[in-house]
Amino acid sequence: SRSSAASDVYKRQVPLLDAYAGGWANLRQSVCTDGWDPEQRTPEQNELATECLETRRQEFATLVSELERGTPAIVRDGIIAAANLPPVSECVDEISLQEWADAPTDPGQAEAVKTVEETIALARRRHLVADYKGAVEHATEALREADAIGHSGLQARAQSALADGEYNLGHYTEAELGYRDAFTLALASGRTSVAADAARGIARLLGVDRSRPEDGLRWIDIAQALDTRRGRSFGDVHRLRGMLLTNAGDPRQAEQEMDRAVELDEAEYGAGHPKTILSLQTRCNVYSALGRYDDAIACNERALKIQAERLGPSHPTIAVAKHNIGGLHARLGQFSLALEALQAGLDIRERALGPDHVDVAKSLLTLGAVTAMMGEVEKAEPHLVRAVQILEKSAGPSDPLLARGLVNLANAQLDREDLVAARRTAERALAIQESALGPKHPQLANTLSVLASVEQEEGHLAAAEVFRRRELEIAESQSGADPVAASLTRLNLASLLSKQGHHEDARALLGPALETLTAQLGPDHPHVASCQVVLARTLAAMQDLKGALESARKGYKICLLYTSDAAD
Repeated sequence: SRSSAASDVYKRQVPLLDAYAGGWANLRQSVCTDGWDPEQRTPEQNELATECLETRRQEFATLVSELERGTPAIVRDGIIAAANLPPVSECVDEISLQEWADAPTDPGQAEAVKTVEETIALARRRHLVADYKGAVEHATEALREADAIGHSGLQARAQSALADGEYNLGHYTEAELGYRDAFTLALASGRTSVAADAARGIARLLGVDRSRPEDGLRWIDIAQALDTRRGRSFGDVHRLRGMLLTNAGDPRQAEQEMDRAVELDEAEYGAGHPKTILSLQTRCNVYSALGRYDDAIACNERALKIQAERLGPSHPTIAVAKHNIGGLHARLGQFSLALEALQAGLDIRERALGPDHVDVAKSLLTLGAVTAMMGEVEKAEPHLVRAVQILEKSAGPSDPLLARGLVNLANAQLDREDLVAARRTAERALAIQESALGPKHPQLANTLSVLASVEQEEGHLAAAEVFRRRELEIAESQSGADPVAASLTRLNLASLLSKQGHHEDARALLGPALETLTAQLGPDHPHVASCQVVLARTLAAMQDLKGALESARKGYKICLLYTSDAAD
């Protein structure tokens, strides 16, 4: 029930709330005491610190009030909201106080500025308790009033609050424009912290949500430079850079960034804090990108255990680990474990976020893809169709995430031999990706693979080879990326070359592919069986009958294992 869920959320975040309240009280007493000592802080600085602390108190009170009401939003996001309360330490930070001290001297304008600041504070408080529509309404009003005054610092803060609200509503175009305006206004008015936050927002939106990691990395560098100017170092900058480096195909460099993020978050917040847990969770993705699937599963299991203890078993964050674990089990051929984890993640997301949320679509995409991998295409396709429908509404018709959904659907259509539908769906995905991401982005590889398979099934082997070679070029260009993906591309190209009679070229690709797949996935994985079968066919065509028989026997033995599992 809602009341029991709200009670659970409240109990789990009491330590966070107590720590925040204690830190506020200690600092408030210190500011009061320092007011008698000019060497500690000037009277003007002390007054600003007092105003800042009062703002933090109001934000804290709003959160506690929402917790007592037990609203659905706070039941879902209450613990994360408590973790995201702005730190009280900023209220005595010299640079932060300088930014607070830009109020106009004209009494009439000062009163108008105070009114706008109160409206911005209202927007921030609504954002804190996940009322994003309310946050946007207040921030829009604040921006309109700030524009009328012509106060650039105030405009920057209002625009930043508005962009945050738009982002969390999934309005990415509006959010990007808002962050860019906030960044420019903040730099012009000397609001370094606002500019840094806006740069982080752009980096996240472009690099993660719009799958443009190179653009995101440029903006995260700007954010870090501004933080350094303030004398601060934040784990979220390193965490975001690590995510972007992983997406850009450089997981080895990402590993160092993730380690730094975990280190900084643990030092500032503690090992069990939601921000530290988030850094640990994203750290797990690096193992996956490196093809270290067992390490990735173990990492996600650790994160899942901490999340369940700190956030409760039904929090949406739990679904992330479940989703990741499911995808990793699927890569290792452990399909029953994969389905169990993926279904659990989907159930959590549907209950917590509603049936039409973009994260529900992400769960459906992976669940459908794994179900199709098991040969149950009729069960898989409804999941994929529903995911695409959600993404068309939430992400929009030109978003790369929709393209990913279309590729999974095209794969299912290919499996049930509807080549016309598979081609149409994959071509639509490719058009989206080339427009949004460019012709050599890693996400194009799966799309090109589907189109190659369609051409091959239709007997157009030369056209299929063009797609396969382009796919391999993309896979090999990703320094330090998942070696399994590149090996599967080599396997597919080798199979195609063998069918065209280019047996020597095929064998040259199959040797490294078989070695890597065996090392990464184990000798009994279905992908290894596929590689052995193609190698057997190639060797037979080259009159190496002994080698062909040996490879065929190995492939057949693996197939028997999975046939036996299915029968059980």
